[in-house]
Amino acid sequence: MRVATRPNPKINIGAVDMSCAFVVCDARKYDMPIVYCSATFERLTGYTKHEILGRNCRFLQSPTGDVEKGAKRKYVDEESVRYLKQQCEDLDEAQVSLINYRKGGQPFMNLLTTIPISWDTDDIVYIVGFQVDLVDHPGSIMNKNRDGTIQINYQHREPPSYCLQPPPESRAQAPGTTISKEDVSRVLQSLGGVDSDMARRLWDKILLENTDDVVHVLSLKGLFMYCSPSIQSVLEYDPSELVGTALSSVCHPSDIVPVTRDLKDTSTGSMVNIVFRIRRKYSGYVWFESHGSLHIEQGKGRKCIILVGRERPVYKLPWKEVQTNGGIGENEMWTKLSTSGMFLFVPSHAKPLLDRSPEELIGTSLQHLMRPDSRLEVNKALDSTRTGKKITVKHELQNRRGQFLQAVTTFFPDVEEGHRKPTFLIAQTKLVKHSRHSTSSTRGALSDAGSLTPQNPTPSWSGTSAPSPLDRTSLPSLPEHPSASTGDSSAPKDSNSKDEDENLFDELKTTRSSSWQFELRQMQRTNKRLSEECAALLQMKKRRKRKKGADALEKDCANCHTKTTPEWRRGPSGKRDLCNSCGLRYAKLVGRVSPRNTQGSNSNLGEPQLMDTSNPDGPSPAPEGPVSRNNSGTEQTSTAEENTSSSEHPTPGDGQNQGAVLSPGASGR
Repeated sequence: MRVATRPNPKINIGAVDMSCAFVVCDARKYDMPIVYCSATFERLTGYTKHEILGRNCRFLQSPTGDVEKGAKRKYVDEESVRYLKQQCEDLDEAQVSLINYRKGGQPFMNLLTTIPISWDTDDIVYIVGFQVDLVDHPGSIMNKNRDGTIQINYQHREPPSYCLQPPPESRAQAPGTTISKEDVSRVLQSLGGVDSDMARRLWDKILLENTDDVVHVLSLKGLFMYCSPSIQSVLEYDPSELVGTALSSVCHPSDIVPVTRDLKDTSTGSMVNIVFRIRRKYSGYVWFESHGSLHIEQGKGRKCIILVGRERPVYKLPWKEVQTNGGIGENEMWTKLSTSGMFLFVPSHAKPLLDRSPEELIGTSLQHLMRPDSRLEVNKALDSTRTGKKITVKHELQNRRGQFLQAVTTFFPDVEEGHRKPTFLIAQTKLVKHSRHSTSSTRGALSDAGSLTPQNPTPSWSGTSAPSPLDRTSLPSLPEHPSASTGDSSAPKDSNSKDEDENLFDELKTTRSSSWQFELRQMQRTNKRLSEECAALLQMKKRRKRKKGADALEKDCANCHTKTTPEWRRGPSGKRDLCNSCGLRYAKLVGRVSPRNTQGSNSNLGEPQLMDTSNPDGPSPAPEGPVSRNNSGTEQTSTAEENTSSSEHPTPGDGQNQGAVLSPGASGR
């Protein structure tokens, strides 16, 4: 009643009653302990009332139920927790979706809504928190409010019961490493001899128990039937802890629906490849990729899916590192490399930069595109990145035409320095433009940087002469580079718009509450729409260019039929169908020469200046005019007197050539 009749509600949560899963926290006490919980909340979380009362709600943010106040969250999105904490401290309403964990460690996607309420006075006394599992009850979403919140039906007519997983002692035990050293020696000795069935089985078991990848068998419903011993080093579980349990107990709640759908849709002869977030026993979520196929047991018809999985490390690159390196520009490409320099991923815009397709570069090494003297410096830089250190090196790349282009590449390891060995590298390669201005400015910047200065600089950035090897430099010297100061629009410059600690690959955060498949489809739709718009604009541009080119080819002078002129002028038809020379002659014939064009028209017609009549001693004779050549090839010399009367009495040559532009009156004279 207090929730439904609260004054000034900000979130429309829909209908609520005692069948909802909710808790009541005392906002007046330290750490806001829970003072009441509903029976539905007990069934939802698996905890009893005696385990819940007196604790803060944060215990649901860990599989073990132990979370200290202010501790860094390993299994939940910290941004969501920080927002929820701030709203509770401000005694304000909040709604957020985050991962919570039932007793026993099974995760579920919880849409949490907190409503502060008063009691006897107007002061806030309690905070009521409503929970709903979005994965088990997707139909609870009733409507989306205008402010972005969601209207939820929290009522449960038949509250679902949650069954705890059986203790590890009662589960089926997975076979461990039982092969002795003598068996291994006997198998190895029998490889060159007769291939017996027992030797093959022992050999398969040796491979199975000593592989680094996690070999696991799942039923079509997602139950673990077998796990190889390597799962202990990858996911920190003992094989016996997972055998007999459901994949949903360790899978991210937002990923379990598409993963289960892919497992059920598996058919005979087809391969299945699933990528999802899985929870390790102690270290939080990691990205995990499983690849395998459906297996049908002969004679019994039982089906299972045999998979081989491995951890997929996800790169974390703060925006401040990108800003320090000059941001993101146009004349550059981002690639994924192995620690030895082999291309693992190449973007599509490598084609206009290097005239090489991505398919041609993937699988080849970066050193393959360099001169031998540059390969040494790049190899030294790659060796330094194996300790987690960021390195920038100046080198050259060869395009398909054989030209060597100067480039600056920064290698970003996928781990922080000193943590562990990197598994791959992200390379930002900037091509140095070889214009005269950029060459001089780049040399000045490199001279200031010191370590990027070549020992024997070449006259141009590209060509056939080989420059000397260049030393690698640390990252902070790159802002002196001209390409870093070109004002890239895509580089984040406002500190308010992009947090310096924000991850460039924030969508791949393991604690993100949304589904990566959904976000990927949304991104594909957006990219498709942008590509279609870009293609339409380019098509319109080509169409206008063709139309403009067609008009230029068809247009010619109505008098001399020339097609090239600096300016088109009006003729007797009133249209601009005369070239600049014929238009000026026609304007003089009809007496419409503008003062600003008089001097230009005299110079164009090759006529001299008028006589100087300001001399008191008398007019001085004008110098003999330059020789002009009419269209018939006859030379004639224009005098100042003829120039004065040219507008009234045209020369015979002009009259013959201007027959098409003379008016009837002028031709009559």
